Amino acid sequence: MGRVHICYAMYDKKGTFSKYVGTSMTSVFENTEAPVTMHLMHDSTLTDDNRKKFEALAERYGQEIKFYNMEDLVGDVLGGILDIIPKALTDRFSQAALYRLLAGAVMPKDVRRLIYLDADTIVNLDIEELWHEKLGENGLAAVEETAATQGNPADQPLISKGIVARDRYFNSGVLVIDLDRWREHPEFLTDGLQMLSDNPDCFCFDQDILNFSFAVAYAKLPGRYDVFVSVDRYLGNEIRAAIYHYAGAVLDPFNAADAHNRLYVSYFTKSPWCSDDFVMRLFGRMYEIMDSSRAGSREYLTAAAGRRRIFLGSAEMRDKVERYFRIKKGEEYKAVIGKDGTLSVKPLIQMMKENRGALFVLFMDVYEDLKMHFQKAGFEEMTDYVDGLQLMTETEGGTKLWGGDLFSSL
Repeated sequence: MGRVHICYAMYDKKGTFSKYVGTSMTSVFENTEAPVTMHLMHDSTLTDDNRKKFEALAERYGQEIKFYNMEDLVGDVLGGILDIIPKALTDRFSQAALYRLLAGAVMPKDVRRLIYLDADTIVNLDIEELWHEKLGENGLAAVEETAATQGNPADQPLISKGIVARDRYFNSGVLVIDLDRWREHPEFLTDGLQMLSDNPDCFCFDQDILNFSFAVAYAKLPGRYDVFVSVDRYLGNEIRAAIYHYAGAVLDPFNAADAHNRLYVSYFTKSPWCSDDFVMRLFGRMYEIMDSSRAGSREYLTAAAGRRRIFLGSAEMRDKVERYFRIKKGEEYKAVIGKDGTLSVKPLIQMMKENRGALFVLFMDVYEDLKMHFQKAGFEEMTDYVDGLQLMTETEGGTKLWGGDLFSSL
Protein backbone atom coordinates (compact mmCIF):
# COMPACT_ATOMS: atom_id res chain seq x y z
CA MET A 1 0.00 0.00 0.00
CA GLY A 2 1.64 3.23 -1.16
CA ARG A 3 1.73 6.45 0.84
CA VAL A 4 -0.80 9.11 -0.18
CA HIS A 5 0.38 12.72 -0.20
CA ILE A 6 -2.25 15.43 0.34
CA CYS A 7 -1.76 19.17 0.37
CA TYR A 8 -3.76 22.04 1.89
CA ALA A 9 -3.07 25.78 1.75
CA MET A 10 -4.10 28.06 4.60
CA TYR A 11 -4.12 31.71 5.65
CA ASP A 12 -5.66 32.16 9.11
CA LYS A 13 -5.60 35.83 10.05
CA LYS A 14 -8.17 35.49 12.87
CA GLY A 15 -7.11 32.03 14.01
CA THR A 16 -10.58 30.66 13.20
CA PHE A 17 -9.94 29.16 9.75
CA SER A 18 -7.81 26.22 10.85
CA LYS A 19 -10.90 24.30 11.95
CA TYR A 20 -12.04 24.04 8.32
CA VAL A 21 -8.75 22.50 7.24
CA GLY A 22 -8.79 20.26 10.30
CA THR A 23 -12.31 19.08 9.57
CA SER A 24 -11.39 18.22 6.00
CA MET A 25 -8.32 16.32 7.20
CA THR A 26 -10.47 14.45 9.71
CA SER A 27 -12.78 13.31 6.93
CA VAL A 28 -9.78 11.96 5.01
CA PHE A 29 -8.42 10.05 8.01
CA GLU A 30 -11.83 8.64 8.92
CA ASN A 31 -12.32 7.01 5.52
CA THR A 32 -8.99 5.44 4.63
CA GLU A 33 -6.58 2.83 5.92
CA ALA A 34 -3.82 4.02 3.60
CA PRO A 35 -0.80 5.77 5.09
CA VAL A 36 -1.24 9.50 4.51
CA THR A 37 1.14 12.43 4.72
CA MET A 38 -0.56 15.79 5.05
CA HIS A 39 1.40 18.74 3.69
CA LEU A 40 0.11 22.01 5.15
CA MET A 41 1.26 25.16 3.37
CA HIS A 42 0.75 28.07 5.74
CA ASP A 43 2.30 31.34 6.91
CA SER A 44 2.83 33.21 10.18
CA THR A 45 -0.92 33.27 10.83
CA LEU A 46 -0.81 29.63 11.96
CA THR A 47 -0.95 29.83 15.76
CA ASP A 48 0.92 27.49 18.08
CA ASP A 49 -2.41 26.21 19.43
CA ASN A 50 -3.72 25.33 15.98
CA ARG A 51 -0.43 23.72 15.00
CA LYS A 52 -0.64 21.48 18.07
CA LYS A 53 -4.19 20.52 17.11
CA PHE A 54 -3.06 19.52 13.61
CA GLU A 55 -0.27 17.44 15.13
CA ALA A 56 -2.66 15.82 17.61
CA LEU A 57 -5.11 15.04 14.80
CA ALA A 58 -2.49 13.24 12.72
CA GLU A 59 -1.15 11.38 15.76
CA ARG A 60 -4.63 10.18 16.76
CA TYR A 61 -5.05 8.45 13.40
CA GLY A 62 -1.43 7.26 13.19
CA GLN A 63 -0.78 9.53 10.21
CA GLU A 64 1.86 12.11 9.32
CA ILE A 65 1.76 15.87 8.87
CA LYS A 66 4.41 18.31 7.61
CA PHE A 67 4.34 22.10 7.76
CA TYR A 68 5.63 24.59 5.20
CA ASN A 69 5.85 28.25 6.15
CA MET A 70 5.49 29.84 2.72
CA GLU A 71 6.65 33.25 3.92
CA ASP A 72 9.97 31.72 4.98
CA LEU A 73 10.36 29.37 2.02
CA VAL A 74 9.15 31.44 -0.95
CA GLY A 75 8.35 34.85 0.51
CA ASP A 76 10.15 36.72 -2.27
CA VAL A 77 8.25 34.84 -4.96
CA LEU A 78 4.92 35.51 -3.25
CA GLY A 79 5.77 39.18 -2.94
CA GLY A 80 6.52 39.32 -6.66
CA ILE A 81 3.20 37.65 -7.51
CA LEU A 82 1.25 40.09 -5.38
CA ASP A 83 3.05 43.00 -7.00
CA ILE A 84 1.73 41.77 -10.34
CA ILE A 85 -1.81 41.03 -9.20
CA PRO A 86 -2.42 43.05 -5.99
CA LYS A 87 -6.18 42.61 -6.39
CA ALA A 88 -5.72 38.89 -5.67
CA LEU A 89 -6.22 39.64 -1.97
CA THR A 90 -9.97 40.08 -1.61
CA ASP A 91 -12.70 39.06 0.82
CA ARG A 92 -13.17 35.93 -1.27
CA PHE A 93 -9.52 35.01 -1.80
CA SER A 94 -6.50 35.20 0.49
CA GLN A 95 -2.86 34.79 -0.45
CA ALA A 96 -3.19 31.09 0.43
CA ALA A 97 -4.98 30.65 -2.89
CA LEU A 98 -1.59 31.20 -4.53
CA TYR A 99 0.31 28.74 -2.34
CA ARG A 100 -0.74 25.66 -4.29
CA LEU A 101 0.93 27.11 -7.40
CA LEU A 102 4.26 26.88 -5.56
CA ALA A 103 3.82 23.33 -4.24
CA GLY A 104 6.49 21.98 -6.56
CA ALA A 105 9.02 24.44 -5.18
CA VAL A 106 8.53 23.63 -1.49
CA MET A 107 7.63 19.93 -1.40
CA PRO A 108 10.44 17.38 -0.95
CA LYS A 109 11.71 15.99 -4.26
CA ASP A 110 10.58 12.49 -3.31
CA VAL A 111 6.96 13.73 -3.30
CA ARG A 112 6.20 13.16 -6.95
CA ARG A 113 2.41 12.91 -6.93
CA LEU A 114 0.16 15.13 -4.82
CA ILE A 115 -3.54 15.58 -4.12
CA TYR A 116 -4.55 19.16 -3.48
CA LEU A 117 -7.78 19.81 -1.53
CA ASP A 118 -9.49 23.09 -0.74
CA ALA A 119 -10.10 23.70 2.95
CA ASP A 120 -13.88 23.66 2.42
CA THR A 121 -14.02 20.04 1.25
CA ILE A 122 -15.30 16.94 3.01
CA VAL A 123 -13.86 13.65 1.76
CA ASN A 124 -16.69 11.17 2.22
CA LEU A 125 -14.87 8.32 0.46
CA ASP A 126 -11.54 6.53 0.57
CA ILE A 127 -8.96 9.01 -0.71
CA GLU A 128 -7.02 6.10 -2.25
CA GLU A 129 -9.63 6.02 -5.01
CA LEU A 130 -8.65 9.52 -6.09
CA TRP A 131 -4.93 8.83 -5.56
CA HIS A 132 -4.93 6.09 -8.22
CA GLU A 133 -6.80 8.05 -10.90
CA LYS A 134 -4.95 8.60 -14.18
CA LEU A 135 -3.46 12.00 -14.92
CA GLY A 136 -3.58 13.93 -18.16
CA GLU A 137 -0.75 14.38 -20.62
CA ASN A 138 0.27 17.53 -18.74
CA GLY A 139 0.33 15.80 -15.35
CA LEU A 140 -2.97 17.08 -13.95
CA ALA A 141 -6.38 15.63 -13.16
CA ALA A 142 -9.39 17.68 -12.07
CA VAL A 143 -13.18 17.85 -12.25
CA GLU A 144 -14.66 19.92 -15.05
CA GLU A 145 -16.60 22.78 -13.47
CA THR A 146 -19.77 21.88 -15.37
CA ALA A 147 -19.61 18.44 -13.74
CA ALA A 148 -18.76 19.83 -10.29
CA THR A 149 -21.80 22.13 -10.43
CA GLN A 150 -23.97 19.47 -12.07
CA GLY A 151 -24.71 21.65 -15.09
CA ASN A 152 -24.75 25.03 -13.31
CA PRO A 153 -21.28 26.55 -13.84
CA ALA A 154 -20.53 30.20 -13.15
CA ASP A 155 -19.65 32.58 -15.98
CA GLN A 156 -15.91 32.88 -16.47
CA PRO A 157 -14.01 35.52 -18.49
CA LEU A 158 -11.57 32.90 -19.82
CA ILE A 159 -14.51 31.10 -21.38
CA SER A 160 -16.40 34.12 -22.71
CA LYS A 161 -13.18 35.35 -24.37
CA GLY A 162 -12.56 31.98 -26.00
CA ILE A 163 -9.26 31.43 -24.16
CA VAL A 164 -10.52 28.20 -22.56
CA ALA A 165 -13.35 26.04 -23.90
CA ARG A 166 -16.42 25.66 -21.69
CA ASP A 167 -16.06 21.87 -21.59
CA ARG A 168 -12.38 22.12 -20.58
CA TYR A 169 -12.61 24.66 -17.76
CA PHE A 170 -12.09 22.86 -14.44
CA ASN A 171 -12.60 23.65 -10.78
CA SER A 172 -9.33 23.82 -8.84
CA GLY A 173 -10.71 22.76 -5.46
CA VAL A 174 -9.68 19.13 -5.97
CA LEU A 175 -6.57 18.34 -8.00
CA VAL A 176 -4.24 15.40 -8.56
CA ILE A 177 -0.84 16.71 -9.60
CA ASP A 178 2.32 15.19 -11.08
CA LEU A 179 4.78 17.43 -9.23
CA ASP A 180 7.66 16.37 -11.44
CA ARG A 181 5.86 17.86 -14.44
CA TRP A 182 5.25 21.10 -12.55
CA ARG A 183 8.92 21.27 -11.62
CA GLU A 184 9.94 20.67 -15.24
CA HIS A 185 7.72 23.50 -16.47
CA PRO A 186 7.77 26.31 -13.86
CA GLU A 187 6.93 28.79 -16.63
CA PHE A 188 3.24 27.93 -16.18
CA LEU A 189 3.20 30.34 -13.26
CA THR A 190 4.84 33.27 -15.05
CA ASP A 191 2.74 32.65 -18.16
CA GLY A 192 -0.39 32.58 -16.02
CA LEU A 193 0.52 35.80 -14.27
CA GLN A 194 1.03 37.50 -17.62
CA MET A 195 -2.40 36.25 -18.68
CA LEU A 196 -4.00 37.78 -15.57
CA SER A 197 -2.27 41.08 -16.28
CA ASP A 198 -3.69 40.99 -19.81
CA ASN A 199 -7.16 40.01 -18.59
CA PRO A 200 -7.90 42.05 -15.44
CA ASP A 201 -11.55 40.92 -15.40
CA CYS A 202 -10.50 37.39 -14.36
CA PHE A 203 -11.52 36.92 -10.73
CA CYS A 204 -10.59 33.28 -9.95
CA PHE A 205 -6.89 34.07 -9.86
CA ASP A 206 -5.19 30.76 -9.06
CA GLN A 207 -7.90 28.73 -10.80
CA ASP A 208 -7.61 30.85 -13.94
CA ILE A 209 -3.83 30.47 -13.98
CA LEU A 210 -4.20 26.69 -13.78
CA ASN A 211 -6.86 26.59 -16.48
CA PHE A 212 -4.83 28.81 -18.79
CA SER A 213 -1.89 26.44 -18.45
CA PHE A 214 -3.51 23.00 -18.13
CA ALA A 215 -7.09 23.06 -19.49
CA VAL A 216 -6.18 21.61 -22.90
CA ALA A 217 -4.68 18.32 -21.76
CA TYR A 218 -5.71 17.58 -18.15
CA ALA A 219 -7.56 14.36 -17.34
CA LYS A 220 -11.21 14.80 -16.41
CA LEU A 221 -12.10 13.20 -13.09
CA PRO A 222 -15.59 11.85 -12.35
CA GLY A 223 -17.88 14.50 -10.88
CA ARG A 224 -18.15 12.69 -7.55
CA TYR A 225 -14.67 13.91 -6.66
CA ASP A 226 -15.77 17.58 -6.49
CA VAL A 227 -19.49 17.94 -5.74
CA PHE A 228 -20.64 21.51 -5.13
CA VAL A 229 -22.89 21.39 -2.07
CA SER A 230 -24.98 24.39 -3.13
CA VAL A 231 -26.16 22.61 -6.28
CA ASP A 232 -26.35 19.14 -4.74
CA ARG A 233 -28.58 20.50 -1.98
CA TYR A 234 -30.81 22.32 -4.48
CA LEU A 235 -31.24 19.11 -6.49
CA GLY A 236 -32.20 17.22 -3.33
CA ASN A 237 -29.54 14.54 -3.78
CA GLU A 238 -28.82 12.07 -1.02
CA ILE A 239 -25.42 11.86 0.65
CA ARG A 240 -23.14 9.40 -1.12
CA ALA A 241 -19.48 8.42 -1.47
CA ALA A 242 -18.08 11.69 -2.81
CA ILE A 243 -15.87 14.68 -2.08
CA TYR A 244 -18.19 17.52 -1.13
CA HIS A 245 -17.13 21.09 -1.84
CA TYR A 246 -18.73 23.60 0.56
CA ALA A 247 -17.83 26.56 -1.67
CA GLY A 248 -19.58 29.82 -0.80
CA ALA A 249 -21.85 30.42 2.18
CA VAL A 250 -23.46 26.97 2.22
CA LEU A 251 -22.62 25.59 5.67
CA ASP A 252 -25.41 26.39 8.12
CA PRO A 253 -25.23 24.50 11.45
CA PHE A 254 -28.57 26.09 12.43
CA ASN A 255 -30.32 23.96 9.81
CA ALA A 256 -29.95 20.58 11.45
CA ALA A 257 -32.42 18.89 9.11
CA ASP A 258 -30.15 19.40 6.09
CA ALA A 259 -28.12 16.29 5.25
CA HIS A 260 -25.11 18.23 3.94
CA ASN A 261 -24.88 20.27 7.15
CA ARG A 262 -25.11 17.10 9.21
CA LEU A 263 -22.37 15.46 7.14
CA TYR A 264 -20.02 18.37 7.77
CA VAL A 265 -20.76 18.51 11.49
CA SER A 266 -20.30 14.74 11.82
CA TYR A 267 -16.63 15.18 10.86
CA PHE A 268 -16.12 18.47 12.69
CA THR A 269 -17.18 16.86 15.98
CA LYS A 270 -14.43 14.27 15.53
CA SER A 271 -11.76 16.95 15.11
CA PRO A 272 -9.69 18.56 17.91
CA TRP A 273 -11.39 21.87 17.16
CA CYS A 274 -14.70 20.66 18.59
CA SER A 275 -13.72 21.09 22.21
CA ASP A 276 -15.45 22.09 25.43
CA ASP A 277 -14.05 25.59 24.91
CA PHE A 278 -15.58 25.77 21.42
CA VAL A 279 -18.98 24.63 22.69
CA MET A 280 -18.97 27.14 25.54
CA ARG A 281 -18.00 29.97 23.19
CA LEU A 282 -20.76 28.87 20.83
CA PHE A 283 -23.35 29.03 23.62
CA GLY A 284 -21.97 32.41 24.69
CA ARG A 285 -22.31 33.86 21.19
CA MET A 286 -25.84 32.46 20.84
CA TYR A 287 -26.76 34.11 24.14
CA GLU A 288 -25.41 37.42 22.83
CA ILE A 289 -27.47 37.04 19.65
CA MET A 290 -30.63 36.33 21.64
CA ASP A 291 -29.94 39.34 23.86
CA SER A 292 -29.43 41.52 20.79
CA SER A 293 -32.73 40.25 19.37
CA ARG A 294 -34.50 41.24 22.58
CA ALA A 295 -33.01 44.72 22.38
CA GLY A 296 -34.08 45.03 18.74
CA SER A 297 -37.65 44.04 19.55
CA ARG A 298 -37.73 46.59 22.35
CA GLU A 299 -36.50 49.32 20.01
CA TYR A 300 -39.25 48.47 17.54
CA LEU A 301 -41.94 48.61 20.23
CA THR A 302 -40.61 51.95 21.44
CA ALA A 303 -40.48 53.40 17.93
CA ALA A 304 -43.97 52.12 17.08
CA ALA A 305 -45.68 53.37 20.27
CA GLY A 306 -48.51 55.73 19.34
CA ARG A 307 -47.36 56.11 15.72
CA ARG A 308 -48.97 55.30 12.41
CA ARG A 309 -47.25 52.41 10.69
CA ILE A 310 -46.85 52.11 6.94
CA PHE A 311 -45.87 48.66 5.70
CA LEU A 312 -43.86 48.44 2.46
CA GLY A 313 -43.20 45.39 0.33
CA SER A 314 -44.48 43.29 -2.56
CA ALA A 315 -48.12 42.52 -3.32
CA GLU A 316 -47.39 38.87 -2.47
CA MET A 317 -46.41 39.78 1.09
CA ARG A 318 -49.58 41.76 1.83
CA ASP A 319 -51.68 38.91 3.26
CA LYS A 320 -48.90 37.68 5.54
CA VAL A 321 -48.10 41.14 6.86
CA GLU A 322 -51.75 41.98 7.51
CA ARG A 323 -52.17 38.68 9.35
CA TYR A 324 -49.04 38.79 11.52
CA PHE A 325 -48.89 42.54 12.25
CA ARG A 326 -52.62 43.18 12.67
CA ILE A 327 -52.75 46.39 10.68
CA LYS A 328 -55.04 48.90 12.37
CA LYS A 329 -57.38 51.50 11.00
CA GLY A 330 -55.40 54.43 9.65
CA GLU A 331 -52.39 52.21 8.88
CA GLU A 332 -51.77 50.77 5.44
CA TYR A 333 -49.76 48.35 3.36
CA LYS A 334 -48.20 49.75 0.19
CA ALA A 335 -47.01 47.42 -2.57
CA VAL A 336 -43.89 49.27 -3.73
CA ILE A 337 -42.19 46.34 -5.46
CA GLY A 338 -43.36 45.69 -9.02
CA LYS A 339 -44.61 42.37 -10.31
CA ASP A 340 -41.25 41.94 -12.04
CA GLY A 341 -39.46 42.34 -8.69
CA THR A 342 -38.14 45.84 -9.36
CA LEU A 343 -38.16 48.72 -6.90
CA SER A 344 -37.90 52.42 -7.82
CA VAL A 345 -35.94 54.14 -5.05
CA LYS A 346 -36.76 57.79 -5.84
CA PRO A 347 -40.58 57.39 -5.69
CA LEU A 348 -40.15 55.35 -2.49
CA ILE A 349 -38.11 58.11 -0.83
CA GLN A 350 -40.59 60.77 -2.00
CA MET A 351 -43.53 58.82 -0.55
CA MET A 352 -41.70 58.47 2.77
CA LYS A 353 -40.99 62.21 2.86
CA GLU A 354 -44.67 62.94 2.25
CA ASN A 355 -45.54 60.70 5.21
CA ARG A 356 -42.75 61.82 7.51
CA GLY A 357 -43.60 61.01 11.12
CA ALA A 358 -44.90 57.53 10.31
CA LEU A 359 -42.92 54.38 11.13
CA PHE A 360 -42.04 52.52 7.92
CA VAL A 361 -41.84 48.74 8.22
CA LEU A 362 -40.06 47.22 5.22
CA PHE A 363 -40.35 43.68 3.86
CA MET A 364 -37.62 43.61 1.24
CA ASP A 365 -34.53 41.53 0.50
CA VAL A 366 -32.74 44.76 -0.48
CA TYR A 367 -33.22 46.35 2.93
CA GLU A 368 -29.48 46.70 3.61
CA ASP A 369 -28.92 48.34 0.21
CA LEU A 370 -31.67 50.88 0.87
CA LYS A 371 -30.27 52.10 4.19
CA MET A 372 -27.73 54.35 2.46
CA HIS A 373 -30.53 56.07 0.48
CA PHE A 374 -32.66 56.48 3.61
CA GLN A 375 -29.77 58.03 5.51
CA LYS A 376 -29.19 60.59 2.75
CA ALA A 377 -32.89 61.48 2.90
CA GLY A 378 -32.66 62.10 6.67
CA PHE A 379 -34.33 58.91 7.91
CA GLU A 380 -32.88 57.00 10.87
CA GLU A 381 -33.07 53.25 11.33
CA MET A 382 -35.12 52.02 14.32
CA THR A 383 -36.55 55.53 14.62
CA ASP A 384 -38.12 56.11 11.23
CA TYR A 385 -37.88 52.68 9.59
CA VAL A 386 -37.27 49.04 10.54
CA ASP A 387 -36.66 45.72 8.82
CA GLY A 388 -39.96 43.88 9.01
CA LEU A 389 -38.49 40.58 7.81
CA GLN A 390 -36.34 40.48 10.96
CA LEU A 391 -39.54 40.63 13.03
CA MET A 392 -41.03 37.53 11.40
CA THR A 393 -40.06 33.90 11.88
CA GLU A 394 -38.65 31.92 8.98
CA THR A 395 -41.84 29.86 8.66
CA GLU A 396 -43.81 33.11 8.40
CA GLY A 397 -41.62 34.26 5.52
CA GLY A 398 -39.13 36.25 7.56
CA THR A 399 -35.35 36.37 7.31
CA LYS A 400 -33.75 32.96 7.58
CA LEU A 401 -31.51 32.57 10.62
CA TRP A 402 -28.00 31.79 9.38
CA GLY A 403 -25.47 29.93 11.47
CA GLY A 404 -22.59 29.94 9.00
CA ASP A 405 -21.19 33.29 10.12
CA LEU A 406 -21.42 32.29 13.77
CA PHE A 407 -19.55 29.04 13.13
CA SER A 408 -16.92 30.89 11.10
CA SER A 409 -16.28 33.42 13.87
CA LEU A 410 -15.37 30.83 16.52
